[in-house]
Amino acid sequence: MLILAMLLHTAASAQPSTLTPTPDCQKVFIWPVKVENARAEGAKGDVKRFVEAALKRINGCTLLDRDRIGTLDEIARTEQDLQHLNNASKKVKTALKTAKAEQVIFVSIEKAADGRLTLNMSLEAIETTEMLHTDTWNLTAEESQESNLKESIYSKVFELVHRGIKPPEAPGLFDKIQNAKNDKKRIPHLCNYLNAGYKAQAPRAEKWLDNIMYEELKKSKREWWFAAGGLLVGSGLFVWGQDFDTRSQALYDTYKSNTDQFDEIYAETSRDDLFDQANTKRGTAIGMKIGGTAVFLAGAFFLGKRLSWQKTLKQGKKTLGLSFVPSASVQGMAFAPPMKASFRIQF
Repeated sequence: MLILAMLLHTAASAQPSTLTPTPDCQKVFIWPVKVENARAEGAKGDVKRFVEAALKRINGCTLLDRDRIGTLDEIARTEQDLQHLNNASKKVKTALKTAKAEQVIFVSIEKAADGRLTLNMSLEAIETTEMLHTDTWNLTAEESQESNLKESIYSKVFELVHRGIKPPEAPGLFDKIQNAKNDKKRIPHLCNYLNAGYKAQAPRAEKWLDNIMYEELKKSKREWWFAAGGLLVGSGLFVWGQDFDTRSQALYDTYKSNTDQFDEIYAETSRDDLFDQANTKRGTAIGMKIGGTAVFLAGAFFLGKRLSWQKTLKQGKKTLGLSFVPSASVQGMAFAPPMKASFRIQF
């Protein structure tokens, strides 16, 4: 029985722990956020506040007591560009130790023109000036939105203080993907899920994204052709209709200015026939203009649709590592010539 108990104890101790290790983040002081470009200036306050909020949420982390950071804050504001303790002055190191801080987090941010944030953070031990962990995260446009930024920063701070271990997947997170209204809204959620490194539903998410992207890229190629064809043919029909309209007006002007039906200008055709020709051309012109406008608007619709999908498809391709568009058989649009008008238009 003793031997059996020892074997059971050994087997149990050999099982890998599924618990997240306790983070090394006690009495943390957050250095003023450094901005790498002017666009990031507006996000500085939110980032600092969200980093603080993340540390308060993470079990085992504590912030430096507020009553200890008065003088330290003043010194930090004068040296906002400092990003590592090994470059800190003696005055800074003394102020940190006097305040009894144990770790410091340095944060720098850069903002792209499309709103994406690049976030760099490092966690350093004050006593030894050792860099415990550092990383750079490129947040997607959706993750960088004000409504999502708090959660985005929480996951990065969690990873920082746990030295590279990603936060566990929140219960029901995959439901957000399943409940998306359509594939256009679903693709960003799938991309963010995969880019965050979650494992629970990763194979399913990747397959789902791959299937959607394949179909959408085929559709995209076809609809680009529809857009180009609609704009080109619609414009052509309208211009052609305008030409018919001009010739119709010229015939009618002749008809109106020459009221004598026996005038020599009517040697080859009667005055009534000339009016009928003008009327027919006007009817054809109106039909071509209406048809051309409809086809042009259809092309504009497909163009707008494709442009609205560009950002979403680019995000999906980047997540899946795609550099190609699946080839697809494209069915071209067929346009019938305008029918001859059989109705009379009175000028």
